Amino acid sequence: MPGLDRDRQIDLVGTAEVLHKHLTGPLVSAAFEDLRGGERERVWTLQQMMAFWTAVILRAPKSLSEALREAAGSRASGYPPVETSNQAFFQRCSNLRWDFFAHVFRAFVQSVSAEEPARFARHHQEVAARFGNVLIFDGSNLEPVARRLKITWGHSAAPVPGSIFACYDMMRGTLADLRYSHTLKKGELVSARELLDQLPTGSLVLGDRLYGTPKFLSEVQESGLYGVFRRPRSGLVKVQEELGRVDYGNGTIEDLAIILGSRVQLPARLIRLSLEQKTYEFATNVLDPKRLSATEIVDLYRGRWEVERMFYDLKEVLNLNRFYCGNANAVAMQVYASAIVHTAMRVAQGRIASDAAIEPEQISEAKLFPLLGATSATLVTLEMGFLLTKQANPGVRLRKPDWRAACCLQVPLWRILADKTRGERPRDTKNRFEWAKRWRELPPPTAPPRSRP
Repeated sequence: MPGLDRDRQIDLVGTAEVLHKHLTGPLVSAAFEDLRGGERERVWTLQQMMAFWTAVILRAPKSLSEALREAAGSRASGYPPVETSNQAFFQRCSNLRWDFFAHVFRAFVQSVSAEEPARFARHHQEVAARFGNVLIFDGSNLEPVARRLKITWGHSAAPVPGSIFACYDMMRGTLADLRYSHTLKKGELVSARELLDQLPTGSLVLGDRLYGTPKFLSEVQESGLYGVFRRPRSGLVKVQEELGRVDYGNGTIEDLAIILGSRVQLPARLIRLSLEQKTYEFATNVLDPKRLSATEIVDLYRGRWEVERMFYDLKEVLNLNRFYCGNANAVAMQVYASAIVHTAMRVAQGRIASDAAIEPEQISEAKLFPLLGATSATLVTLEMGFLLTKQANPGVRLRKPDWRAACCLQVPLWRILADKTRGERPRDTKNRFEWAKRWRELPPPTAPPRSRP
């Protein structure tokens, strides 16, 4: 990286404030009022539940009981102080519907997107300008619940807490939407179809073979969207004409006008990439090559792997591979709290990259996210300490210190830069399919009792 000041000091305070700036009391209260129905506020309010779960994601305690003990033991612990028993918290987790958390997450994303520019994938800016949004669809099963939880006692099958479906914004580097399902029986396509009509008209959607069927591509078109999907091996293709052929690295790209499917018979384009002995095919309903060229399609699809990086960050960096509770409501709360924290940290990553005049992709999430988490927790502790000092000295005018001046809240740039890897990143296949031999789902969430009018 010629000309890069690797010793440049990076301010972690300003970037860590993203979470605290947008995840506000009014935002959470508005989400509660939108969905409350028969739900009523309790000792553990929705705002306190959100604050507690985001603190859990940032601090990664060994257990929720340990986090609750810290919250009860000190007001400066970083957890919201609530004078109640552990049983009251776990009961609230069991009864509070997870769609409250989902609604807060979507409101948080909307608030952040309204203020923060798109800083990621700048090499695709021209394509994004033509379509407005470049989104990626993908899903992932959640990791089995740890054996130490009580729900696993006496059962040999691995309890699987469900699955998540992600709509990832390539240009912003954050989730545009996230859907949690407590059951594996709800497939990705079902979640994708539920989302189609809610996306901005004209958006470009990327996906793997699962989405490349003639039927789904036609549904994308009916929703006023455009799609680029890896074509599955099955499905009828009638070639109408060849639109072009170009060299691409050590291979070639063919651009063909086709009729896709025997029943749907959708006019589409087939992009065929031939690299040595491998062939990749992509189907799209963008019929004009001038609007989206064959080369751009291949380049975009290579960027589809960013959604896999996002899943990795959620599971490995933000510890979504370890669940604290064995009920679907609490699992969903942890999922959406992780998504909120991930969004805030990716925005912070973009800000840091912009200030340092580098690309956000040059920064390592595995190095940056723990530092931001520690900084965020430190900020809460410092603010609480200042508040307690102010309360202990009534009538005394105190000036809040400049937290940015604290050396522990700054790091040199070299500490967060991504390492240069050689070749492809090895896939983690350790114990990947062992649990699939024998597993069971968590019980579905029970409906909370309705309060009397």
